[in-house]
Amino acid sequence: MNGACGAWCRTSLVIGLGTALTLALALPAAAQVTKSEAKCASKLGKGGAKLAKTVIKGHAKCRNGDISGKSVGSCPDAKTAAKIAKASSKLVKGAKKSCISSCSVSNEVSCISDALCPPMAHLSVPTSELCSGYQGSNPFDIGNIGFPGAYCENALGGAMTSAADAGDCVTLLSTSASLAAVDAVYGDLRAMDSIHGAAVKCLSGIGKGFGKIVGTVQKGVGKCRDSINKGKIILNPSACLSSDAKLLAKVAKMETKLASSINSKCTDADILELDLCGQGAGGVADRAAATSCLLEAAREIAASSDNPGLRSYGSVSLIDAAYPPEAVCGDNVVNQAMTAHLLLGEECDGSDDSACPGACFPPGDLWECSCSTIARVRTFKDQSTADSDAGWTGLGQDASIADKAGLILAVSDCDCDQLDGFTCTGNTSDSVCDLVGYQTPHCSWDPMGTTTCDSRGNGNLVNEDGDCRICDVFSVNAGDYCGDEGDCSAQCYASDGSVVGAGCQRQADCAAGSVCRGQCDRSGDCLEASDGGPQPVSQA
Repeated sequence: MNGACGAWCRTSLVIGLGTALTLALALPAAAQVTKSEAKCASKLGKGGAKLAKTVIKGHAKCRNGDISGKSVGSCPDAKTAAKIAKASSKLVKGAKKSCISSCSVSNEVSCISDALCPPMAHLSVPTSELCSGYQGSNPFDIGNIGFPGAYCENALGGAMTSAADAGDCVTLLSTSASLAAVDAVYGDLRAMDSIHGAAVKCLSGIGKGFGKIVGTVQKGVGKCRDSINKGKIILNPSACLSSDAKLLAKVAKMETKLASSINSKCTDADILELDLCGQGAGGVADRAAATSCLLEAAREIAASSDNPGLRSYGSVSLIDAAYPPEAVCGDNVVNQAMTAHLLLGEECDGSDDSACPGACFPPGDLWECSCSTIARVRTFKDQSTADSDAGWTGLGQDASIADKAGLILAVSDCDCDQLDGFTCTGNTSDSVCDLVGYQTPHCSWDPMGTTTCDSRGNGNLVNEDGDCRICDVFSVNAGDYCGDEGDCSAQCYASDGSVVGAGCQRQADCAAGSVCRGQCDRSGDCLEASDGGPQPVSQA
């Protein structure tokens, strides 16, 4: 049970259970990246790198001027702001040119994924168009290169529906990570702090060296990620930095230069005047400590692969901005639905905790990213002692169960404030709890579902993936079950996202300049987390 149960929450319970809950399922293979998709990723990566360089270099120059008293004022100054705006505009323009295709029948309609193309509900077998270009010449799905990923929709404030959205997302996230790099060097120092000339010179050298490390890492890892997308190398993306000897040598060279600059241009007294690594003025004691924390910060901000919740300088790295990571507990965004491998999904995540403010379990906890205010029990099967009793005799009797398989139970109708295992030892007026398992086969888009897939679907008494098809958000009847596009009421959408005109069944039903949207979303799965009680159950 989580919540007030203390250490007992993390106790492994050995319980013989009827039917094994298999958690070690094979993951689906990643979709092959097309030439157009790889080109898009490369364009976004390079654009993000150029923007980051502009932001870091411009802000550093501005901050140096302000702190030294040569050009006191807020940053960015007008000149720097203009350069940043130009780099941002170029990034978005590149995305609009490279991160796009057209729908398979309605070639005049641009798209970034199949879901954004018109339906064809008027056909004898209703279906939808594909985002594949004229006669399949340019298949494109921005999801194959990770978008929207863990952060884009949160940054954009809505769904990603266009190539411009991809450019805007990379712009917003790259700018945020770049400013984190500036903060790691300059902190809150301003002209009014009146630091000495020698410390100003020291800080200027640190700013230049730090920016070069960040830029070298970002450029090198981006190049590696592009090579993976293009099929030139086969590599886990998180290993791009550690596996490239040439890149490591370049980074080491930049790091040596920064360390040398700190030793030659700074004294320990200078370091004490600075606000480095987010530790506040005087928080970094000497040159050795400054070198250590700055090198760590540069690599993390550029291309960390650590869990976002464990990072010290922001959850989004510069590489994350252009090559989106998967959603994980610790990225401060509730973005993981319940799956067969994640039986709860995310109820909360760090600062994104509206479900239970201040009471969200952190990454690494047994109940990570779930609310501590909800009482639950979690069981684990021990390979050496647990077995299946699915049958009185035969192969199912005493069959081995996968180690650490288990289930989750909800606890209700009791008010015990302390527990020892399942025994109430604290103050209570009702010591007997009801335990209810999360065993309803439910759709993946309904994380804590209590309605079966079949009840939502076709009612054939079989819980299956097809039951989880629903009309997408563009449909008039969004969320309704659908067998195909004919069950969804599509609408015409103008370029600004507003609904125009009457309903539609195909692109020809909409006026020029608008798009017919509203499909049967087939992406949902029926998740079954079935498990029985501790008593034998006859197979007959």
